[in-house]
Parts: sequence; structure tokens; C-alpha cells
Amino acid sequence: MRPVAISLLLFLCCLAIGCRGTAYRSPTENMLPTIGPDDLCVANPSAYWLSPVARFDLVVFKAPEGALDPREFENDVRYIKRVIGLPNEKIEIRNNVIFVNDVPLIEPFDKIVNEKDRKRNFPAIIIPEEEYFLLGDNRPNSFDSRSWKTPTVNRRSIYSKIVDIKKDFYKEN
Repeated sequence: MRPVAISLLLFLCCLAIGCRGTAYRSPTENMLPTIGPDDLCVANPSAYWLSPVARFDLVVFKAPEGALDPREFENDVRYIKRVIGLPNEKIEIRNNVIFVNDVPLIEPFDKIVNEKDRKRNFPAIIIPEEEYFLLGDNRPNSFDSRSWKTPTVNRRSIYSKIVDIKKDFYKEN
């Protein structure tokens, strides 16, 4: 009975450590209007232990190699973006309208788009298994899947899910 109790205690300790929230701050405006530079984002690193990454989740991830300055890649810089495309889906963007498997995607959140955005179009791709297509909510000012050499992020590079946003947390009075 004693080994079972010790195993259970160790499991609960690991679960408690993994369930604690992690705070993040997005220093840019790439996620406006959802997340601003003065907002505190609380992430749950254990959110995907038992449930899959879902469309429209806000995730903390490590950008794919080649997506950023090599010094940032080496320093394990983390980014926040929204999951738009899921594994094995066909995704395309035409004039700021996202098509998933040739059907226009209804995005139930506020976002910023601009007809002058150079990235308002993106050619159709099939998202590989275990990969995700990520966009910022401020589409004209977001360095995201549309900009990267490899336009998808592997599941292993997704660290956690944003579960709460404290608006203006860092704003000075």
C-alpha cells in the first residue's frame, strides 16, 4: 500500500506544479484588440495534457526555426498567437477571408484587418499532421504563419494555452 500512496503523492505534486499558471506579456501590438502591450496573460502549461489544441485557442509557442533572428531562436523566445488552422486541413486566405477546406471561416472574436495589408492573401496549403497555422489578431501588424518560411508550428512547440487576460495590468496610472 505504501508504494501506491507515494506514487499518488508524487503524481499529485507533479500535477500541481504543471497546473500553476505562467504569466506572459506581449510587448507588441500584434494581438490587438484581444491582447495589448499592457495586458498580463495567464497561461496554463497543462491545458493540453488531456485535451487537444483547438481552433481559436490563444497559445504560447516557440516559433519555427527560420521564422526569427537566430539569436531569438537560441534564447527560446516565446510568442502568443491564435490557432486558426488544424492538422490535415486545407487553409487559404483571400482578401482577408480565411477559408478552411474551401469554406469561409467565421471568426467569433474581434480582429484588425486592412485592405492594404500585404499579407491579406495566402496561397492554399495542407497543414501537416501535428502542425498548426497561427495568426495574430492584428493581421496587418503580425509576424505569423503567413510570414514564416515554414508556415506551421509543430505541436511540440506549443507550450501552453492562454486561459486569462488581465487588461491594463502593466499600465502606469
